[in-house]
Amino acid sequence: MSRDILVCTMVDYAKSHDARHVTLLRLFFQYLSDCFYDQLFDWPSLESLDLEVVGCKNGTLFNFSKSVISLRLSNLKTLSLSLGQNGIHDESLAKLLSACPVLEELTLSAKYFRAAHRPIRIEAPNLLRLTLIPTPSKLQINCQKLEYLMLKPEVNLTHLRVEAPSLISVRLYNIWRFGTFAQTLCDVTTAAITLSDKCLSDSTPRFLEKYKAVVQGFPIFHKLLELRIKMYVAEKFSLDIVFDLLRCTPNLQSLVLTECEKRPCDDEDFDEWEKNFSSRINEPLEHLERVSVNIKSERIRSAFLNTLSDRVPAWDRVAVTC
Repeated sequence: MSRDILVCTMVDYAKSHDARHVTLLRLFFQYLSDCFYDQLFDWPSLESLDLEVVGCKNGTLFNFSKSVISLRLSNLKTLSLSLGQNGIHDESLAKLLSACPVLEELTLSAKYFRAAHRPIRIEAPNLLRLTLIPTPSKLQINCQKLEYLMLKPEVNLTHLRVEAPSLISVRLYNIWRFGTFAQTLCDVTTAAITLSDKCLSDSTPRFLEKYKAVVQGFPIFHKLLELRIKMYVAEKFSLDIVFDLLRCTPNLQSLVLTECEKRPCDDEDFDEWEKNFSSRINEPLEHLERVSVNIKSERIRSAFLNTLSDRVPAWDRVAVTC
């Protein structure tokens, strides 16, 4: 029995027994046939699907736009598609999502071959959580119940429109790639920012200034109550970014700063940075209640907390963990 027939037989067995949760990991690309699609995506009892495809690059998967495959996933609530270096057409993605009327969580890792020409559209009326890694360069989200959004673009965004009035929490990677499009996320109250990209320490000053300009212009932080930052704290530039972020968070209640991989810190550079440190925040952080700092260097940790305390009027009421 060939492997593709074996996979179809296994899926058919699970389906015939009304399986509600299916995980297919490291499934080779050549096993994906119309027969397989018919079995997997016409499954009304299915509630969660985790599918990982390997063994091919630059292929196009799930070409539903021109097929007669029946898509019925009427009870699917959780969908995770990891397609590796393969892509999915925007029409096929739209058709797949329309077949999942009660979908609540979507995780998608794929290439988007047509994203350079027109936006990838994510429309799901009951979606609560959305993760797109990588994020297409042109993206349009219309999810009225969406509460959580994770984006990690590998290229600069050229179009981003988010219609999600219930969105309260975002996790953003490579934030310099968002540019002014971050304005579409201005109503969130919780954000997690990753500044630990390896390119930070090796980037040119011109790039770093561009990074700072993006951060300083983020309107996302004006309503923020909770901010989580993960970074190379030994990079003096990273610490600058932290205080650029705090300058835009007058209502912040909780701050978590976590150190990534330990990097050597140049004492001379840090001496110069400390001299100008006091001017990093101009506005007081009147609402700050919780601060969690995970920094190994006692010198950097102390300098950070001392400077932060100058901007917190009621510091004695702030719970600090180190």
